Amino acid sequence: MAAHLLPTNIPGAMSVAGPPAGFSPFTASNDALAAYGFPAKPDMLRHPDAYAVWHKAMSRALHRVAPVLSPSRIRHPSAGYSSNWSGAALTNLVTRYESGSFRSAWGIFNVPALARPNFTCNGWLYSSEWVGLDGANTTEVVQAGVDADSYCTSSMFTTSFRPWYEWYPNNGIYITNFSVSPGDKMVIIANGLSALEAQFFVEDATTGNYVITYLNAPSGYPYVGESAEWITERPEVNNATSTLADYGIVTYNTFAFDTNNIESTPGQPAWLVNSTLITMLDSNGYPLSVPSLRTVSEVSTVVTGTAK
Repeated sequence: MAAHLLPTNIPGAMSVAGPPAGFSPFTASNDALAAYGFPAKPDMLRHPDAYAVWHKAMSRALHRVAPVLSPSRIRHPSAGYSSNWSGAALTNLVTRYESGSFRSAWGIFNVPALARPNFTCNGWLYSSEWVGLDGANTTEVVQAGVDADSYCTSSMFTTSFRPWYEWYPNNGIYITNFSVSPGDKMVIIANGLSALEAQFFVEDATTGNYVITYLNAPSGYPYVGESAEWITERPEVNNATSTLADYGIVTYNTFAFDTNNIESTPGQPAWLVNSTLITMLDSNGYPLSVPSLRTVSEVSTVVTGTAK
């Protein structure tokens, strides 16, 4: 638990004070890292790939941003009643937050550039790229990512890129003073700290800006830790399924840890962990976004259509 939590402009959402001058995440203990909101240091010998990702992320964590937050009209539903996911999910057998629950999901991806779709368009098109926990077999999702949206008419095409975090079924929360651009490399870490609290580490490794936030569970939706995901999604907007933006391709570098510090990736799940690739379908059952496993820890999604 962070030792120096600070309120934000949204009730129930907290940030954390930055470390003192001279603080180095590379020499700090995991307790000291947690006190200032930094992600735990993976064991270099047991988890060399995860350690390399952590080391690079900490090397680029140059400018801590005190978040200014704004509720969004967008939500990112769980897969239990959503055909909107495309990507990879790891699932286990837990039914409540306990030993063996997933405690963190790590993902690295580039913010996609958006293309004008190949059909006549009139209005907003949406895509969300995110890293999260729960939602494969539960109704709540703890997640953070980037909304990459476009506005398209016969004479206009504009784009919008906004980082966010969310404890679904609540709406997403935008980090309004944290700008990202197409091609920027994002490092997203979602942590389930307990059944009632989650933490998000969101870093733009291209600019060196990063944000750390904490969020309490919505009433009646505790965190379980039954799944970890890396997803491209067409989200809900004003409670209706959106039309998918032409995001091209997104590749996620992935890994997840459970409460026993056991690592899993989509191509190398741990014992009693199942790995599934998820294809996004439209209302007629046609593929909109198709996943593939590039390596044991890399998952790509490719847009194949943008119709509902």
